[in-house]
Amino acid sequence: MDRLFRPHNIIWIKNVNTVTEDAYMNLAGNSFRLYFPRKHKTNAGSPQEGEIILLFQNIGLQKVFTHLVNPTDNLPAQEDKTRKRHEFYRNVKIVAMAPLAELIVVSKTMWKDVNFQGIGQGNAYKIKNVSNISSNHDELLEYVWNKFSHFLR
Repeated sequence: MDRLFRPHNIIWIKNVNTVTEDAYMNLAGNSFRLYFPRKHKTNAGSPQEGEIILLFQNIGLQKVFTHLVNPTDNLPAQEDKTRKRHEFYRNVKIVAMAPLAELIVVSKTMWKDVNFQGIGQGNAYKIKNVSNISSNHDELLEYVWNKFSHFLR
């Protein structure tokens, strides 16, 4: 794990979901393709190397934080023509990943009052632009970093 990362490197937040409710949870290695829907192809290229994307999803009827990931390059989104939905991707490296047995349940954190509306469509959003987050932005980033700290790779 690149120990140069700090809470202020968490710039983006992205919702991921699968029918099985375990997107990117059963990975063999430390890197993977983070997929985006066609309508967010341009935005998929926005996160840059050195910027962390906080991933959340619904597992077991709960919104949970699952990963902190970092793009491995600054290239535009690439296309995977074998996929019909979410066919654009970025190569990312796992900075931290909470195991299924220790998921970070959003409603049990200080993020519980953050408005996640509009983030659930597979796009990557800048955290600083999420409504009702600006007043305690740095505190929330520090908090989520600490929650992931014992899962750092």
